[in-house]
Parts: sequence; structure tokens; C-alpha cells
Amino acid sequence: MTAGSTAASPAPVRITTMGSRERGTNGRSAVDVAVEPATKITAPIAGTVIRAGGYTLYCKYSDNYVVIAPDANPALEVKILHLRDLAVKAGQRV
Repeated sequence: MTAGSTAASPAPVRITTMGSRERGTNGRSAVDVAVEPATKITAPIAGTVIRAGGYTLYCKYSDNYVVIAPDANPALEVKILHLRDLAVKAGQRV
């Protein structure tokens, strides 16, 4: 994820609503976006990074995350998981 990028997706995407996996949440409360590994990811909204860092996924894999407070509603949190080469930090504008 990089800060300050504004490039849009080069092609439309097909939307699929997947099963809930018995999590008890709305089927459209989150989104998974799959891209080629070398693809640079831009922030899905404009806002300020609240926190970002690494964690261990499934007690086995190194993973990264970023949490953004959107400008349009800073009380919300937009959470992005499964990032490689994290390039933002708390307090940064994206």
C-alpha cells in the first residue's frame, strides 16, 4: 500500500457475494480483492492511517494490516489486511 496514489482499477471487476462461513455477519460487510502479487495497492478511501503493522495469521504466516479513518467519517475504521511491503505508518495521509 502506498500513500498519495490515485490510480483507478484498470478494468471492471466481477462482484461475487460469498457465503458467510457461519460468522454471523452480513454477507456484504467486507470485501476481498485479489490482485497479482506485484500489483501496487492504493487506499480505497481518502483519510488518515490510525495504525499499521504486522501480525501472525493463523499462528503461522507473517501478514500486514493498515487501519484508516476516512475523511468523510473519521469515526469509522477501514481495515485492510494481507498486505506485503507495507509503506505507510500511523498519522500518514492516504
